[in-house]
Amino acid sequence: MDAWRIYMEEFRRRGERAAAQQIGRDELLSEAAHEAYQAAANRMTTDHGWEDEHTLVVMRGLNGAVQEWMSRPGTDWDELSAEMERRETELKNGL
Repeated sequence: MDAWRIYMEEFRRRGERAAAQQIGRDELLSEAAHEAYQAAANRMTTDHGWEDEHTLVVMRGLNGAVQEWMSRPGTDWDELSAEMERRETELKNGL
C-alpha cells in the first residue's frame, strides 16, 4: 500500500468538512492534517511493516505537500492526490 493513499484517505475523511468552513478553516484543516499524519504513519509501521525512519522520511515529504496545498485557496483534492503521489514516487526513488 502506498503511504500517500493512506494519508490522503485519512486526511480527506477528516478534512472535507473543515475545508468547506468559512470560519476556522485553517485551524480545522491543520488539525485534520495532523491527525491524518499520525494515523497514516501508525498504519505504515504497524500494518505494513515500514521502519520508523523510512516512515518519517516519506510522511514528512507527504506532509509538505499537504501544508502547501492548505496554504493555497480552494480545495482541489485531486490536485493534492497527484502531488502526494508524485512526492512519494520521488522519495522512494531517492531512498
